[in-house]
Amino acid sequence: MSNYSSFLFIPANKSRYFYNEDINEADALIVDFEDSLNCKITEKNFDLLNTTLQDINEKNIYIRINSSYFRDIMLNMNLELIKGIMLPKFTLSEANIRILKEINNIGKEILILIESPRGILDLRDTLDKFKVDGIFFGSEDYITNINAIRNCTNLFYPRANIINISKAYNISCYDTIFPNLKDETGFNKEVD
Repeated sequence: MSNYSSFLFIPANKSRYFYNEDINEADALIVDFEDSLNCKITEKNFDLLNTTLQDINEKNIYIRINSSYFRDIMLNMNLELIKGIMLPKFTLSEANIRILKEINNIGKEILILIESPRGILDLRDTLDKFKVDGIFFGSEDYITNINAIRNCTNLFYPRANIINISKAYNISCYDTIFPNLKDETGFNKEVD
């Protein structure tokens, strides 16, 4: 996996968003089949999405899917158009082990999104057993999972763990999103 500095998440059911010229500013696009969807994707949606991805001719496209929809998405997506697959809320569950094996078999990059204490605990074991190309930290779900307030103190431990483990395995890791686009002061404070 290349070292990217920016990712743009676009809901899978919003094909028109892919035609926005601003997407060219992102290093990679992530077609989101998880959090951002508010409806079930139909065969017609898949056809439109596949056509759209072919039209925009972007090389760095990943899809974000959870284990419950993995089979449907794998059967309906044109996998030649995507570079890899992101697994959100990652833990080393039986379902995710099957998915990791299948992704390895089809030769796509694997990105995992750590969003819970269990995900952090499973990270070393995952990296010992599977080829993973990138690790992401999802602070919003992590903070919700531990029933805490989002602040630098509560984010320090998971960030430090993910960075240390990722670097020990020489795998690129990516920090969380900043949730408030209008708070430039807060953003600058968090990234300093």
